[in-house]
Amino acid sequence: MRRLAVLALAALLGVVMLAGGSAQGGPTINVEVRVWQNVRDNLDISISARPQGGSWRTLGTVDLPLDDGVSASRFRYGDILLDVPLRSGGPAATVEIRVWQNVGNPRLLYISARPAGGS
Repeated sequence: MRRLAVLALAALLGVVMLAGGSAQGGPTINVEVRVWQNVRDNLDISISARPQGGSWRTLGTVDLPLDDGVSASRFRYGDILLDVPLRSGGPAATVEIRVWQNVGNPRLLYISARPAGGS
């Protein structure tokens, strides 16, 4: 069994546009994201997401390999699209999440997120 430590809970994903919503003025929801890092393997990263106040169990945890590249500032990163089920039903909110990990200090992580296809 893997031992995981909660690294960050970021409610800062802020507003995510619902499917069918326009880029300006469409319906919005707040999404919370957790990032987990294995205490024995700094490259073993998992994430979970939920609508604000929803259950973490609905989506479960999803592995996120940090294999999408290394930036010029020496951060490796991984991207993932998550369909976050809404508490009220209806279409899921699709969120793109990127986790950045410092190559020299793998315990240093950053999270960025946006609505799928957003900026």
